[in-house]
Amino acid sequence: MIETLNDEPLWLWVLRGVAVICASFACCLSGFLVFQHLRFYTKPDHQRWIVRIIVMVPLYSIYSVFSLFFPAQHVYLGVARDCYEAYVIYCFFSLCLNYAGGEESLAQNFATQGPLKLPFPFSCWSIQPSSEVLLKIKQGVLQYVLVKVGASIGCLILELFGYYDEGQFTPTRGYLYVTIFTNISVGISLFCLILFYKIAIVELYPYKPILKFICIKFVVFFCFWQSIALAIAASLGWFPYISGYDQRDVAAILQNFVICVEMAFIAIAQYYVYPFDIYHVRTLSAAPLVHEIEMRDMISSVKSTVSQGDIIRDTVRTFGPKQSTKNENNKNDSISITITKNTDKLNLEQEDSDNNQNQNQN
Repeated sequence: MIETLNDEPLWLWVLRGVAVICASFACCLSGFLVFQHLRFYTKPDHQRWIVRIIVMVPLYSIYSVFSLFFPAQHVYLGVARDCYEAYVIYCFFSLCLNYAGGEESLAQNFATQGPLKLPFPFSCWSIQPSSEVLLKIKQGVLQYVLVKVGASIGCLILELFGYYDEGQFTPTRGYLYVTIFTNISVGISLFCLILFYKIAIVELYPYKPILKFICIKFVVFFCFWQSIALAIAASLGWFPYISGYDQRDVAAILQNFVICVEMAFIAIAQYYVYPFDIYHVRTLSAAPLVHEIEMRDMISSVKSTVSQGDIIRDTVRTFGPKQSTKNENNKNDSISITITKNTDKLNLEQEDSDNNQNQNQN
């Protein structure tokens, strides 16, 4: 086998070269798409989430390239990627929620819907869409963010003390337990996303959510299960023996190389799934899917996208103990306002009637 000056095999450098080319293409195309969305930032409620989702591709690509060149540090490098991975799931759900008109609009539409069957494997049960169901769905999606961030920090701590041992499915190592808990959390989040699509399919239809969901599912869920499949294959000894590399090293190299190649295709898919041209408008008539237009400069667009205040507020509101009480209060306030308006209207009509009678008498 021909080796390089750094005593590394030629095949590894070939993989690195191909990975760098694919990652560079993915970063450039995604960067161009982000720039165009920020340039024509006319619908912040949509594009804020879109930009955050698109950034996932360059982050995955850069992480995988660095992991190929610095394999001993890939666990530490993966912490940022894993955290952003969970973050993107919530961004996608929030984007779909805004596509559907927001929580209040959906809650009003739910009142006209009948019971719906739950997704597989709970198809034998039905559920009545409501604001409470929507809240549970949000909690089910957001829990993955919290679990994934906690698992990533746990992996980092276990790795520092030598108890993580990625790829080892043994009870004495942390990798097994982190994988189990993360899989459960992923399953719950995926189920909640599918359930949300079922109950809001009419509102989401104009925005082609299936294609967007496939991109998210492929990058987040498929890459996660792909890494587990490669780890299982390594533990079973299915990879050929390569001098200087054990089974887990080969699995990690393949995982990072495949991700770089996949990100090039995902970047192309995102270019068509999250187009910027529908936001490149000056009038409402030119953009049937854009319900309002807000012209902003580039700096304001970047600030709106980078700021995480909306997510923090939404997280507190979603998991806050007063959420249900707040919903009831809002309902009561709405009823009270409606009654007050109707009473005022009746009073005005009565006054007008009295005035007309007085004028006729005079």
